[in-house]
Amino acid sequence: MGHTVLEAGDGEACFRHFTSVCPNLVITDLFMPGKEGLETIFELKDNWPDIRIIAMSGGRPGAPDYLKLAQGLGADRILHKPLSARLVFEAVNALLPAFLLS
Repeated sequence: MGHTVLEAGDGEACFRHFTSVCPNLVITDLFMPGKEGLETIFELKDNWPDIRIIAMSGGRPGAPDYLKLAQGLGADRILHKPLSARLVFEAVNALLPAFLLS
């Protein structure tokens, strides 16, 4: 899609990227080893209020709606797994300014 992508295995690895580059958008799962997604979203918005965030999760049967919690913490979009490349592409395009897409 023409974007530069950095990959991180968990929230801690995500924050290590911010020491050298400040991404325009973060896509995070909610259930990860180490620092999980809700904590990652909270800390990202606390430190970089303008960062755009897409949260995704497959949920867990009988568990609270963690994606709604993610929205309450500042996620700009939520995606339910399983998801398609088209849904991710549409969410990214909706959140990034047009000048970043050219």
